[in-house]
Amino acid sequence: LKGIAGVRADSEIRVFCDGGEICRERGELQLTDYGISGIPIFQLSRRVNYLLRDRRNVTAQIDFLPDLTQESYEELQAGRKLLQGDRTAEEFFTGMLHKKLTAALLKMAGIRLAPPMRAYYNLCRNLKLHITESNPYENAQVSAGGVDVREIKPTMESKICPGVYFAGEILDVDGRCGGYNLQWAWSSGYLAGYHAALA
Repeated sequence: LKGIAGVRADSEIRVFCDGGEICRERGELQLTDYGISGIPIFQLSRRVNYLLRDRRNVTAQIDFLPDLTQESYEELQAGRKLLQGDRTAEEFFTGMLHKKLTAALLKMAGIRLAPPMRAYYNLCRNLKLHITESNPYENAQVSAGGVDVREIKPTMESKICPGVYFAGEILDVDGRCGGYNLQWAWSSGYLAGYHAALA
């Protein structure tokens, strides 16, 4: 993906494991020199990392045109053909996707001239990437794992070791993007500190 690193695109990402869909997210996908990133990838990463840990075969299927129906695409294609003349396939798709992404997908589809466009459309709707690993812990924005919440009282005190209080990511709690993890850190920290002070 190095040739399209830095491109962002509204996309739907579906994760498959052993042929079955595990989860999906929609949002602004970021293409990087090492792979894929962005909010929808962060949302999917917990499930994917557990699958990778268990050495499962994981695939991401990306739809770069999630709002475009087959019918509306064919209407668009017919309309653009009338205006096309001798333009290239890349010029045909101007405005649909980022120019760098269009060029990369056309190359993957083996298209040099305007027709045929079916292979390009199929790639736009169904680019498959084999997921082999995720970024290391040093790059993590949120981490999963930690103390099981079933071992913690509502006061944030340990049920196993009285007098020990836990808060934030030391517990096995990780939320969706959007401030939920920060809120959990503040709320659990407040509870732990308040009840520890009373003890």
